[in-house]
Amino acid sequence: MLIFKDNTWQINGSYPDFDYTRYERVYNDKLSDYEIKEKEDYIENVNPVVYVISDDSPLTSKVMQYAPNMKVITDEKGIVIDVIEDYSLEDVIKLKIAEVNNSCNNTIYNGIDYNGEHFDLTEEDQINIMSNQKTAELGIPVPYHSSSADKTLPCKIYTPEEFIGLARAAAEFKVYQLSYCNLLKCQIWEMTDKEEIKAIKYGDSLNDKYQNMLNQLLGGQNETNF
Repeated sequence: MLIFKDNTWQINGSYPDFDYTRYERVYNDKLSDYEIKEKEDYIENVNPVVYVISDDSPLTSKVMQYAPNMKVITDEKGIVIDVIEDYSLEDVIKLKIAEVNNSCNNTIYNGIDYNGEHFDLTEEDQINIMSNQKTAELGIPVPYHSSSADKTLPCKIYTPEEFIGLARAAAEFKVYQLSYCNLLKCQIWEMTDKEEIKAIKYGDSLNDKYQNMLNQLLGGQNETNF
């Protein structure tokens, strides 16, 4: 049987020989409940409600899936009738922030289209572009392989102007994504509706407050420029 207790709903353990007499009240998901006086040697002034669910109950898998971020639903008698996933507002925000960070990184790594070619911007790609930009700034043509080019063919030779333009476009794209990401996270931290937070996707429009900030930071530059 599965036993869990307290407001945090942490799983307490699975005990085949659970001592029901240790607790004052024990409820299970069957059509019965227990009103048993706790032992005298039990911790003074502690009177927990302990929920016991049998191993063959469909609720057991829910507890194992959602714990510790779960909420127990009981009927008027205190009998467990369901277990649902339930995060605090802070936890919902933190999960969404992590999702936004991951989406931002992936968006940058997926790169840009420039002059009819696609260029990935993984960390290695960014290093290569920055290094070759220095060569281009010296007026030297740059051999480079776009991500969309046939890998069996030699590198394309880019004029200094072409490669400097690519490097600048890549830098602007990254700056935009990081700026948008940071402001979206600020917006999320101010939100109080958990369902609205869960619904946010990377790329959604910022609210007026943070969109104005983005416009001021980037001079009106937006994602459609890339």
